[in-house]
Amino acid sequence: YLIFFCLLLSIMTTVSAVTKAKNAELDLRNWDGKEIVSLDGEWEFYWDVLLYDSLHIDNIESPTAQIVDVPSYWTEYYSDSLKLPGKGFGSYRLSVLLPKDLINKELALDIPIFDDAYTLFINKKQVASNGWVSAHKQEAVPGYKPVLYLFKPDSEKLDIVIHVSNYKHRRGGFWKSIRLGESELVIHQKNIYEVIIHITIGLIISSILFFGVFFIFYTRNRKALFFSLSIFGILLRIISTDTFVIQTFSDPPWELLIRLEYLGTYIAFIFACWYFQLLYPNKIVKILLRMNSVLMALICLSVVVLEPDFFSYTILYFKPVVLLFFSYYLIVSFVYIFKRNENDEFYFAALLVFLAGLINDLRVSASASGIMNDYTIHFALQVFIFSHVILMIHSWIKAYKEKEKMNFQIEYLNLKLEKRIEDSEKELNLDKKELLDQKEEIFELKKKLKSESEFIRKIQSVLAQDMRSPIASVFQVSGYLHSSYGDGELKETVASIRDMSGAASTILDNLLFWTRTQRGDIQYSPHLVKVQDLLNELLVVNKIALMQKSIDADILVKEELTAFCDPQLIKVVLGNLFSNAIKYSKRNGRITLTATRVKGSEELILIFEDRGIGIPVDMLNHLNNPHKNEQIEIRKGTANEKGSGLGIILSQELLRINKGKMTIESTINKGTRVIVYLPYA
Repeated sequence: YLIFFCLLLSIMTTVSAVTKAKNAELDLRNWDGKEIVSLDGEWEFYWDVLLYDSLHIDNIESPTAQIVDVPSYWTEYYSDSLKLPGKGFGSYRLSVLLPKDLINKELALDIPIFDDAYTLFINKKQVASNGWVSAHKQEAVPGYKPVLYLFKPDSEKLDIVIHVSNYKHRRGGFWKSIRLGESELVIHQKNIYEVIIHITIGLIISSILFFGVFFIFYTRNRKALFFSLSIFGILLRIISTDTFVIQTFSDPPWELLIRLEYLGTYIAFIFACWYFQLLYPNKIVKILLRMNSVLMALICLSVVVLEPDFFSYTILYFKPVVLLFFSYYLIVSFVYIFKRNENDEFYFAALLVFLAGLINDLRVSASASGIMNDYTIHFALQVFIFSHVILMIHSWIKAYKEKEKMNFQIEYLNLKLEKRIEDSEKELNLDKKELLDQKEEIFELKKKLKSESEFIRKIQSVLAQDMRSPIASVFQVSGYLHSSYGDGELKETVASIRDMSGAASTILDNLLFWTRTQRGDIQYSPHLVKVQDLLNELLVVNKIALMQKSIDADILVKEELTAFCDPQLIKVVLGNLFSNAIKYSKRNGRITLTATRVKGSEELILIFEDRGIGIPVDMLNHLNNPHKNEQIEIRKGTANEKGSGLGIILSQELLRINKGKMTIESTINKGTRVIVYLPYA
């Protein structure tokens, strides 16, 4: 969680809030352009006036202006000692003073959405708009779409005027910050933010499918169903707000965007409450939840059938209620920690992160200052969902242990039954009915064991498959971020994320192959394979790992050598062995890959030799006797690389399928030789 939010902070804090506008003027003459500036502070506001429409363009000072803090809704302003209504129109104005060295240099203006339409002018020129602004309700058209405007200022002063009208929402105005910066920096930050949003959407869709499939296979687990429906609601909200991902595929009307935002939010809230009720049951809260669910269902119906300027007021009920319920569950989960209930620490931490993101988003949507300057629920949601996937893995491990326990019970019952039969034959007083009952009990236990074994295998497969895509996305994004930043702590943090996600991907691949071997699903398709090609591919795939530790790798093989094997399975074996050689080699070390044919034999030998830290004798005995039941010890590499201990077991199993074998020789602090035998062709 800490690493993830350090990355989030590094993105969000690119925006500077140090300089603020005063008396409708923002002085940026000391700005170097190396950071993005929010145009927040004191703006002029003209109620019931569209400046460039109703007045001569050079007489802009004539109407009466009031100084207001931006961003904010105009329902917070006063006119003649009365608060302004939510519906109407007005103009905002700000002068921005730029340094001379930014004249004719390309800048970017990141313009958010307004409620519910706007037109933006810079130095008397219209540059951006959403919807159609009008002083007349019948002519106004609402619109939502973020705009990125690129321009080159030709003077040291930018005169920004924004027309805003609102006739469809409960309140109107300028409620999110406009951001100004060098075009390259603004585009870079916007691209990173959009990539993270898309990763969030991918993670949500994967989680919906995962928990949905889980519920299909195990319908008694309603937690999976409620959790899946809850994040489905959040998915509706994400695609219809912020970056408006839905507009990538179509151009939906403004009313549909608003309805999706509200419906998604309310659906997520309804099913999230029931999910936590299953985690922390309470009879009184259950009654309150039923009442709230009925009321929220009616609110959802109002979102479908009523106009936005009516159903948008339902948020006034939602905000305090959602904070009340989630604060209650946060307190309950904290109390459960001291009751030493299993996994409650994880539930509390995940809920705390999610609640912090929710509070931030509620404050941002109300144009108030939050923890961050923008929506963060997407990032908090990733932490929340990933935590629950981990808890699901824990449940699978627990189920596997229960299976082992049940297996032991069956063996014990069999022994007990055999002994009783033998004693009964000697005594000739066997109770036949008791024997039949016990046989029936054994049959039912075996049937139950077989059913649960099949279920666990299905969960293993679904888990390994659905986890690959999000982790691969994290690996790709972290690789992109690593190449985008210069040297420093942030680059080291991103490199750590990249390495950990790469290691997690390798472990998942090994887990998937191991699961397939246990189910007998491995397709063995042998044919002639050039050994030279296999080894060259190893160097290409592990090029970065070799460079990170400054390790040299030599290949000693004749080009004509071929092996008769399944190349896909052998690539997994050779990849694990070569990865181990890198992991346990010292910096500036050397790895030698040798291939030769055994004289007088139909076998080919591949030798992986390193000069690393070696393997202790007791561990070496375990590795060379894979059929023993001893658990293989997991060791960290010379650069503290982590492993799972599954790679060597998987390699031995895949070699057996390919009619091969392997032996390991090692000396402490001198190195290790792994000898692989394959059929020669």
